Amino acid sequence: MGQDERMKYRFFICYIHDTGEDFARHLRDSLKKRNIPAFLDDEDLPKKTEKQTEWRKYRDDALRNSNTVLFLITAGFEKSEQVIKEVFLTLDEGKGFMLLRHRDLSPEIVIDSENKRIDLGNYNQTSFDTKEDLTRKVLSASAEVISVYPQRPEVEARRKIKITSERWKPLPNIIFKVTQRLLRTFYFPQVGWEAYNDSSYQLRVRIEVHPILGGRDLHPLSDDDINGTKAYEVEPKSYLFGNGCFSLPQECAVSKDDLILEIRTTVEDINNPEKGQHKLVPRRWKYVREDNAWSYYPQRPMTP
Repeated sequence: MGQDERMKYRFFICYIHDTGEDFARHLRDSLKKRNIPAFLDDEDLPKKTEKQTEWRKYRDDALRNSNTVLFLITAGFEKSEQVIKEVFLTLDEGKGFMLLRHRDLSPEIVIDSENKRIDLGNYNQTSFDTKEDLTRKVLSASAEVISVYPQRPEVEARRKIKITSERWKPLPNIIFKVTQRLLRTFYFPQVGWEAYNDSSYQLRVRIEVHPILGGRDLHPLSDDDINGTKAYEVEPKSYLFGNGCFSLPQECAVSKDDLILEIRTTVEDINNPEKGQHKLVPRRWKYVREDNAWSYYPQRPMTP
């Protein structure tokens, strides 16, 4: 069992190894005793599969060939890179899934992957305690399988752009300027910046700053004002702020890896809220270490 990728699994078990492996193994063994095929990566990946690209393809095929994905939510679940990939693959494929949350955890579980987000707290969750309790909940006749319409990022993005463009004429614009120097690096690196509302709307603005160091997105930062949680209100043709600054993690100053600064902005029309939110095209700057300077970098982020 598990060596033929064409095989249909009844369940695909998605879990984080650090805190969920014992639950996942017990569940898989219990299902196996009942002749219920369930995919568990450590057990069902071919032993000869060594390259990451190979085992990821095998894992993805196994998920696609499963009827239902079991999300075993234990501590750190939403922070696991592999869990995040499996969650969004489940959504993209329109697979049914069950949310099985350990009783010690809050039901508010948000999973982010660059420009995609899902809040699992919006869906019914089944709480479990012990390994045996988990198996009983999965096999219960009242177990709820959730279905979400497949999230096709490119289709959804085009739809949102069309709707937004019809409501916002002309489109709003926030102009950002980033200082040419990386300031005051002796305690922590600070970046000087300013933002200007270059439109005729009175806006409510939320800003997310994403430092991307060597391909790693360091968002969120320690300053909630630039993590998308604070709403700035600004008059038409006015500054949100001038001569401002924000701090980056120390590793941004001492690392030799490429450093990209990406600013993502969401706006609302204060006087016409029914238009909904509008996301501006992300703005990017690249840090040139040899010159200790930022250079505007207009490429948009890649869609996963």
